[in-house]
Amino acid sequence: MARPSDWSPVDMDSDPTPGEPDEVRELARELQEFADDVGEAL
Repeated sequence: MARPSDWSPVDMDSDPTPGEPDEVRELARELQEFADDVGEAL
């Protein structure tokens, strides 16, 4: 699903959270993996 381009209904000129969803998911996966490693080390 594409992100909306008209943010005027929420009184904003542009997307308040720009970014690439796939890149955000990958970063979240990497951070979770890191957190799991830290948890195991403690």
